[in-house]
Amino acid sequence: MRRLIFVLWFSLVLMPTAQAQNSPPTAWMIDGSLWVSGQQIADANTCCALFSPSRSHLAYLETTDTQQTLIVLDVASPQQPLLTLPAEAVAPGSRLGYLAWQNDTLLWLNTFEWTGEYAPLARWDLWQVDVTTGNLTAFKQSGEGGVAVPSPDGTKFALAHPGTYAAEFASIKIFDVSGAELAYYEYPAISSGSELAWLPVLQWVDESVRFAVPDANLVYSTESLPPTMLMELAPAGVRALGEIRADFPANVLWSPDGTQAAYTRRKAADALETTSFVWNIIEQAETEIFSAQAFVSLISWDAALVFYLPESGELVFWTGQLQVYENVRDFVSLGDGTSWLVQGDYEHAQILYLDNGQLTPLAEVTGLVTLAR
Repeated sequence: MRRLIFVLWFSLVLMPTAQAQNSPPTAWMIDGSLWVSGQQIADANTCCALFSPSRSHLAYLETTDTQQTLIVLDVASPQQPLLTLPAEAVAPGSRLGYLAWQNDTLLWLNTFEWTGEYAPLARWDLWQVDVTTGNLTAFKQSGEGGVAVPSPDGTKFALAHPGTYAAEFASIKIFDVSGAELAYYEYPAISSGSELAWLPVLQWVDESVRFAVPDANLVYSTESLPPTMLMELAPAGVRALGEIRADFPANVLWSPDGTQAAYTRRKAADALETTSFVWNIIEQAETEIFSAQAFVSLISWDAALVFYLPESGELVFWTGQLQVYENVRDFVSLGDGTSWLVQGDYEHAQILYLDNGQLTPLAEVTGLVTLAR
């Protein structure tokens, strides 16, 4: 068991290095302006930039007072859009969201309507657009769709529908790329304590999807935490993988081989201290990783399990031992043990490429910086 209360901080000293030779194409947004591989492509009002699996294309949303537009770029020649799709062309009175690449040419998206008191309301439909032809297909109508999570090999995708708390069951389905349903699982819809829907984090492990299903009323639990079930859905069926006690929203990250699940739990309902755990599926036991006097967010798990402390900007890597990076404003894992991160403050920051502990500066920026996913 490893326990770490964050009282000792690590500072990074950046030594002069050459430009990263193996860094893939990069993109970021500075106060809403879009930059691709160091070139400014859009002036303002951009968000949600998302690379295709091979990073050959980049999709993003551009929003003005009167309209929203999906724009797709060929990363090799980003100055001229490959596709421009106004939200009005998808569904009148809509905004777009939940972008997900099935492969390098097919993109999933959902529509939203601005009728919520505090946030736009998802219609829970599902649309597919071929970015090379512009062909738009309605895969699921309003209320019948959800958020698509494609498999890494591009042959299948999972679809998460949140249901309606105390009224309509939530569901997770698996489809092949032709649209044939391969697997189905439903559970009582989870309360978020607000008008925003609770959605599970779905993670592919081989041919199956892993996820956690908490008690429907977990958000209201203040004393003892009800169990959260760890689940697996595959074409062969559904099975339970274990039972944990996790804080709301009770989403977990799975190790690449699917044998472990990471989650967090506060020491007490009214306590600031948060402890991170790993559950071993084979041993059916949890191991404490570290504790922090702050909110802890799970970020990614490939070569390392990565946590983030947003209040202080600490990024924590765990590989059996802990390594802490300071003053981190954003982080994106590239899935192969490498990553991009933004380090600094709003007046001066660096975008860096991290590979096997080596940090290579890519750009110096000023402003609110968000990396493309």
